[in-house]
Amino acid sequence: MSRKVKFASTSIDVGTSIREISYLLRDVGADRFATLQDLERGRVGVQFFMRGQGIELNIDCGAIEERLETTADRKSKKGPEAAERVAFRLLLNWLANNFELVRWGVFDVMEAFLPYMVLPTGQTVREVLIQTTPEGTKRLALPAAPGAKPDVAP
Repeated sequence: MSRKVKFASTSIDVGTSIREISYLLRDVGADRFATLQDLERGRVGVQFFMRGQGIELNIDCGAIEERLETTADRKSKKGPEAAERVAFRLLLNWLANNFELVRWGVFDVMEAFLPYMVLPTGQTVREVLIQTTPEGTKRLALPAAPGAKPDVAP
């Protein structure tokens, strides 16, 4: 038995999702809000500021489009527009759930959004700490401790 993939058959347009995200961010006290679209890499996302700190969330629409093509849900809409609709619904859902954890005191904003905080270089903490090997494996890339010897294979 296959499970239905959440939002796979959403018909809610991107504009509606973006408005709902902006209302949520206004409600939680975000300073600024913008949508992001990387046409070259096929990514969409949002950027907002909490207490002056930039936070950026991006989703690969190509990965969503692939998943929509293989989903067992026959009602699922397919193609790049459908992937973008799903991406913004996922962003809204993720933000709403994380801000609910903040409201309940489970996490503070820093803890909930640390991987997505934008550094002065323009990269997010996540982009700096997680690197992809040539084989496609994601690895944690922490800097060496001062004075530590580099890892050497035996």
